[in-house]
Amino acid sequence: MDGIAAGLAPIYLKFPAKHRERLYQLASCKGLQLALDAEWIWLKGFAMDDMNNPDFNSLPHRTWYQEYQGKLLEPGKRLYETLPLNLVFGPLENVLELELPIQIHEPSQHDFRVINHLVPTETIQPSSALLLDKKQLEKALREFTEIRFSKLTGIQINNQFLLVGQPLLPLPGKSYWQYHDLLIPAGYTFRWTFLMDKLSKKCSLNGKNLALFEPSGNWIAIPKSDLKPLHRGIMCMELKW
Repeated sequence: MDGIAAGLAPIYLKFPAKHRERLYQLASCKGLQLALDAEWIWLKGFAMDDMNNPDFNSLPHRTWYQEYQGKLLEPGKRLYETLPLNLVFGPLENVLELELPIQIHEPSQHDFRVINHLVPTETIQPSSALLLDKKQLEKALREFTEIRFSKLTGIQINNQFLLVGQPLLPLPGKSYWQYHDLLIPAGYTFRWTFLMDKLSKKCSLNGKNLALFEPSGNWIAIPKSDLKPLHRGIMCMELKW
């Protein structure tokens, strides 16, 4: 068992498949391989020091193993287990991408979907969109000079109005920062930031829509063609969802 003592033996970790949502806490871990069977999630590609990593050790009911002569030995124990023969390992990031619940087609209006992986962040991003009360905007359009909102576009959503562009008007409302075609609430970001490019392509149908998110993970697809230049007569136009 010299390989195990020297830390050269491959290291595996398993935890129950019913907790697969916890995979997202490992999204920033590079080089891990993942496989699934009916009851367990298996991971490999660890360094010896990873066995003391709190991110891994916080996984529920996890078990560490080192491989020795084709069998698995749990550290500190003398009983071996057999690695299931039907496991097919693949990169963790590929599995997480497939887990994204956004297999979507052409959206209909009022089509809400949910992705439950927005998390708070202290990083401050410049605002690119503002969702505000329709009456507030009507009042502002009468008071501001047109040059103040000449670069903005917008659309009415129920009794609110979404402004998109920069610089935004200094009005109260819900602010959003923009990553490609994702409009993300100020103070939030996605847990799996390395998948945001692919998320944007899927949510926007390759650039046709903006995806407007709420902190809860609810989001709607807004066709870019429905966004109209902001002007004083825009409230008289049929731009409603």
